[in-house]
Amino acid sequence: MFRYYDPRVLSVFLPTCTDEEFTKFLGPLNRLLVELDEGERWNIFDLEDRSLRIVSA
Repeated sequence: MFRYYDPRVLSVFLPTCTDEEFTKFLGPLNRLLVELDEGERWNIFDLEDRSLRIVSA
């Protein structure tokens, strides 16, 4: 079973997605914020200009 709701899974899975896969996975969303470790670090997955961009915060 794919645990898409688990940030530990998403932080590993999303960087491997192509732009098309990311668009299919998120549907109408353009941006997703994923917790990396207990709220200390975050990844922002942003589909801007039809190209996936990953920003660490």
